[in-house]
Amino acid sequence: MIDPNEIVEFNGQLVAIKDIPSAQIRALYGLGHLPEPGREVIPNPTGEAWPYRPEDCPRAAEMTGTWINDGQYLVCPGCGMDGT
Repeated sequence: MIDPNEIVEFNGQLVAIKDIPSAQIRALYGLGHLPEPGREVIPNPTGEAWPYRPEDCPRAAEMTGTWINDGQYLVCPGCGMDGT
């Protein structure tokens, strides 16, 4: 899992990944999913909200997902982003 407080160099300055203003660039550092048309968050089958929003999900860089709804969707376990 990515630490959103990790300090990286961005535009010649040291900043926490979570403070990078562009969601696309944060995703390049592993924080949040790259915005893509057609990909959506699948509702959590438990009825609870997912722990994170896709744009700041610290689990986005993980290569594993969670199958939900009897194997219908493969989603990010942090935010529910469809990866099927």
